[in-house]
Amino acid sequence: MWNYAEMTKQACEKGGPEVFMDSLVKEGIKVGRLEMLPLTILAGIVGTTAGIGINKLVICYKETMKKVNEDIVITKEKVIGRFLKEESIQEIITKQNV
Repeated sequence: MWNYAEMTKQACEKGGPEVFMDSLVKEGIKVGRLEMLPLTILAGIVGTTAGIGINKLVICYKETMKKVNEDIVITKEKVIGRFLKEESIQEIITKQNV
C-alpha cells in the first residue's frame, strides 16, 4: 500500500496521472538511449570494419581471377601453338613420304 501512496503523491505533484505516466515513459526512453549508445557505436564500428574487409576480399578475388584468366589464355595459346607445330610437322612428314 505504501508504494501506491507514494506513486499517487508523485502523480499529484506532476499534474495528474497522465502527465506522470508521460514523464515516466520519456525518462525511460532517455535512459534506454543512453544504455544503448555504446552498443550502437560498437555495431557501427564492427559494420564498417566488416564492410572494408569484405571490399578488400572482393578486390583480391577479382585480381586473382584476372590472373587466373590470363594464365588460362596463355596456356591455351601454348597448347594451340604446340598443336599447330605438330600439325605442321605431320604435314611436312607426309609430303616427304609422298
